[in-house]
Amino acid sequence: MMLLLSERFESEADLPKGWEDGVLRYCEVVGIEVQGRGLEGVFLDCTFARCKWYWSLFNTATLVGVTFRQCDFAGVSFAGCRFVECRFEACTFSNDAFGKPCSFSGSTWHGC
Repeated sequence: MMLLLSERFESEADLPKGWEDGVLRYCEVVGIEVQGRGLEGVFLDCTFARCKWYWSLFNTATLVGVTFRQCDFAGVSFAGCRFVECRFEACTFSNDAFGKPCSFSGSTWHGC
């Protein structure tokens, strides 16, 4: 499993292959656009700022101390995720092109 520690990524091209299934700790991800990708990793004390997520699947991801700041989510599914002390600041949640809304089915929330 890949471990990324205290790194900053400013485009999806900067992210190494397999990041979505790895462990990101103290990382900052800024301005990426992700479409149709599954994210099943562990995200610890990371910040995602001004990112655009379309049709992405956060399946069983573990997010601890993560801040999403000014992110746009369209038709994103957070299925079975664990959110611990996470924040969504000035984010938007909208439907995808087929009218499907974002969902959080089976996710658990602790101190968010």
